[in-house]
Amino acid sequence: MKTKDSLKIIIESFSELEKNWGGYNEDEITIKSIMTAHKVIDTLPDIVDMQTIDIFPMRDGGIQIEIGEFKEIEILNYTVTEIQFDNNQNIINKYVYEFN
Repeated sequence: MKTKDSLKIIIESFSELEKNWGGYNEDEITIKSIMTAHKVIDTLPDIVDMQTIDIFPMRDGGIQIEIGEFKEIEILNYTVTEIQFDNNQNIINKYVYEFN
């Protein structure tokens, strides 16, 4: 069962990825991205079903958090981009903000 703590463990594991971790010249996941992702997880409301969350490292050193089919959060250092999609995967809202 996924919890905020288990999601943070996944995020923390990205600190072990070295440059070129997937064979496509990826950057290392930045410590700033990891710290910001922890904060984002902490701010998720309790009504969010943690079982719908998947977390991935990104090629640019950031972290992607997918919440179900319709929301994605991309984190690069302190910059957080929240994207909401409709049923056809078209972007309907996009918010960018600094989280530090």
